[in-house]
Amino acid sequence: MSNLQDFNPTQGLGNLRNLEYLDLSGTKINVSLQELGLGNLRNLEHLDLSGTEINVSLQELGLGNLRNLEHLDLSGTKINVSLQELGAGLANLTNLEFLDLRGNRMSGSLQQANLRNLKFLNLSFNGMIGSLQELGLCKLKNLVELDLSGNNFEGPLPPCVNNLTILRALDLSSNHLTGNIPSLNLLASLEYLSLRDNNFGGFSFDSLANLSKLETFQLSSEDNKLQVQETEIFLQPPNQLKFLNLRKCNLHGIPSFLMYQHSLEVIDLSHNKLVGMFPTWLLQNNTRLQGMNLISNSLSGILQLPNSTHDLFDLRISNNNLTDQLPINISVILPRLEILDLSKIV
Repeated sequence: MSNLQDFNPTQGLGNLRNLEYLDLSGTKINVSLQELGLGNLRNLEHLDLSGTEINVSLQELGLGNLRNLEHLDLSGTKINVSLQELGAGLANLTNLEFLDLRGNRMSGSLQQANLRNLKFLNLSFNGMIGSLQELGLCKLKNLVELDLSGNNFEGPLPPCVNNLTILRALDLSSNHLTGNIPSLNLLASLEYLSLRDNNFGGFSFDSLANLSKLETFQLSSEDNKLQVQETEIFLQPPNQLKFLNLRKCNLHGIPSFLMYQHSLEVIDLSHNKLVGMFPTWLLQNNTRLQGMNLISNSLSGILQLPNSTHDLFDLRISNNNLTDQLPINISVILPRLEILDLSKIV
């Protein structure tokens, strides 16, 4: 780790008035950033302080003069301030588009923060508590990517999330969110959606009926109470998923809409209540499928493979009721197989 505690600010950064890009990541900073002359860098657009040891107060950060700043990375700095304080300190940064605060100790609300031009916001792994409604996200209508994973948010997913109409990626995984998942059909630009490892009570696939660009969808329940509903409206969805994780969703059968999916690369239906034969048709329909996880279900019968070769390299079907007899042509049909888990199949 670099150490700037003996850095002479009178001969340093403050004189680089044309500087647009500055990376101080992984640096131990024992003087204020004002002393380093950051306040003079009026042309600065990109500032990376990730992984630094910042032993100064928010006021001493001295970022308020950087009015041209577009990209600010404070991830892993362990900065201990509230979002209200941070928002006030960044109030003049009206061009800010990228703000990474993951892995810190953030708390509070964004209600009063002037961050309406933000496109990227990462608050993951901060141990944040409270509700998403209180956090004040729904006014950030220019967000393109939002990551709140790995926190302790509780309560329902507020319907006003639909205000974020240009959002492409939303990660709310590994929280304690509850209630029924509202319709997300106004998020027509969404490509990535992760709701896994929460405590939601109900979900209908109709909530995704208008998400024609969705490629990744993850949903799972930690308390095993999630009830998933599939209706005729979603039988032929508008999207072609690439990654689907429906682990621990209390599924008794494979969702019918998967009959119309032909671009899957990874599918996880493990730890459900699936019955019937091994779904050979999933392999036949999805020639790009690389990984299939069906662990801990109640599938029965024989492991029946497609008639033609397939490039699958990861197949996990342990803890089912399948017979222990492998197809004699498995090496011909699945020549690229690298991982095969057949433990406890009887």
